[in-house]
Amino acid sequence: MNRPTLETQRFLLRSLEDSDIVHMAELIFGDPDIGWRFGLVADTSSPDAVVGTARHWIEEANSNWATGGWGAWAIQPRGSNAIPERPFLGFCGFFDPDPPIENHELAYGIAKAHWGQGIATEAATAALAFLFQETEARQAETVCHPTINLGSSRVLQKAGMRLRGQIDYCGSVAAGHGLFNHFGIDRADWLNWHASTAPSSRLLPE
Repeated sequence: MNRPTLETQRFLLRSLEDSDIVHMAELIFGDPDIGWRFGLVADTSSPDAVVGTARHWIEEANSNWATGGWGAWAIQPRGSNAIPERPFLGFCGFFDPDPPIENHELAYGIAKAHWGQGIATEAATAALAFLFQETEARQAETVCHPTINLGSSRVLQKAGMRLRGQIDYCGSVAAGHGLFNHFGIDRADWLNWHASTAPSSRLLPE
């Protein structure tokens, strides 16, 4: 499947490219205030490891587009199509699940300079709309830290996901992070939620 582009009220969600590796490495995985949040499932132990992690996540996203018809996007402002002019605000989308999650795992990272602008909520809402409208996925899940990631809890709830409890995510208890909040939504619940909301995005023609 081709990698589709989504348009929201303020942003374009476009395919992740090799040229985004440097942005992912510097602004997401390499930022100490962000990278630690991925530390349970990604190697952020050195600059070389951070670059390797960014490359791996982009490769995984694009592999899933090819084989499953779903994946992840880079986030950029609308009206910034020219490559030299399009700032990388972050990424959002679905990746192979890490245990004990079993279904499409929603993940996102927003560059710290752009926190507090509603970018994650807008992108996550659009990503979930694509998953349930354009694929046969039955469920999406994700996690966030119950105290440090309070902002993410609000993002996920605004995007329609619901708190299902707490889980030991990829050894988070043994790593000293404790239990993580476990969020999820299935197709039927998303359709009911979406019916009462305004359209959040549209799929641009290829």
